[in-house]
Amino acid sequence: MFDELKEKETLSVAFFSHSSDFGGAERCLFDLVKPLHDDGVRCIIILPRKGGVFKDLLLGSGIEVFEASRTGWWVFGRYQWKSIRRFLSSYRVIEKEVLPFLRRLDPDIIYSQTIVSPWGAYCSERLNKPHALSVCEFGKSDHHMNFILGHEDSVRLLYERSQVVFWISKTVRDEFRKFLSCAHCSKIEEITYGKIEIKAEGDCFSKREYLEGDMFKVGIFGRICESKGQKDLVKACLEIKNHNVNLRIFLVGTANEEYLKEIKDFIKKEGIGDLVEILGNQGNLYRLMSQMNVVVSCSRNEAMGRTLPEASLLKVPIVFPDRGGPAEIFKNKIHGLTYSPGDYLQLARNIVEIYNNYGEALSRASQTREYVLKVFSKENYSDRVKNSFMQLKNKQCSCDGREVADFILNNKRAKFSMLFLSKVYQWRHAIEKFFLGGEDDIERLEDDYNRKAVN
Repeated sequence: MFDELKEKETLSVAFFSHSSDFGGAERCLFDLVKPLHDDGVRCIIILPRKGGVFKDLLLGSGIEVFEASRTGWWVFGRYQWKSIRRFLSSYRVIEKEVLPFLRRLDPDIIYSQTIVSPWGAYCSERLNKPHALSVCEFGKSDHHMNFILGHEDSVRLLYERSQVVFWISKTVRDEFRKFLSCAHCSKIEEITYGKIEIKAEGDCFSKREYLEGDMFKVGIFGRICESKGQKDLVKACLEIKNHNVNLRIFLVGTANEEYLKEIKDFIKKEGIGDLVEILGNQGNLYRLMSQMNVVVSCSRNEAMGRTLPEASLLKVPIVFPDRGGPAEIFKNKIHGLTYSPGDYLQLARNIVEIYNNYGEALSRASQTREYVLKVFSKENYSDRVKNSFMQLKNKQCSCDGREVADFILNNKRAKFSMLFLSKVYQWRHAIEKFFLGGEDDIERLEDDYNRKAVN
């Protein structure tokens, strides 16, 4: 597959995905590469680990995939020492697996889908290739990301190392420009909201057997976590039920266990278990979403959010937060109703208003669908990205240097992390050997670190 003659291609791009799963960022990436592939652009997706559902979807669409054995983000996870180790040990994977593949592939451009990983920018630097950066998130305010090497410094490096930057919304761009210098900046910058396509509309509007027709169904879709604010909707139940609404709310998505427990404890305490249904990931998400009477977003500060335009395409009335990307795209009383995150009483009033004036809400939702079709279009997404790619390909620019490598290897935080890890490893090894009578079978990668594989 990877041996096709490059002379036959008009444009080839290697896309670094930050995940092998199929969450919001991966869905946005798929919505980009599929039309680019159909338009004749050779798209190769670099996945950070083997396995995951994203690979099968890409291959099923005829898009090429390369799987690295494991690369880490430069963002802390739940266990900080593991995050640091995985990030630093990613050098070995990049140097031994990814870079040799990219040298054979010789893409015109290297593209990073999010800001959580530097490896796309690092490879573009090593191969003297132009780098395109997609900024899909705020980082700290929406996902509580804690960057190993510092938030502003890390983002600034990616920005300065990129010849083209795609912002998912003006709100995100303006937030980052508070600390990014644009003086003498000749890079290409575009706002790309994305493209969302929902096929098989008739199937989407078919009813699921377990939903009763006389219920007023309110859904919130996406990962169940504090930044998504699902608890606002759960608390709003207490007020909504006082208006004689035959209510059922649906929380759909994977969950942060601590936040989910907090929600379940509240439900149990208030005795509203009959009003709330918590669902995991659903195979046919659009089919379920289309059966809602209202779809709500309670995100504290969303960069964009797909569920609101998806619901709008299904002609479902929406309630959205008065900040972030949603407030940039949608207008109160024109496309839906807005509320201030945390004010669950205002959220309840909006849902009751939609319930009492449902014909008006449906009419507004129908008009919103036409608006979303124009904003989230191929012309505004993949066509715009392709045009920027072609400008970049035809533009003479020097992309060599060691800014990314030097930033990571010479960064004071990184040096401290390496020293800290070496001490942690020695301590863990001694404890494990004492209790287990042998070496740690779980954390074999420590040997790679101790051999200084990251150097």
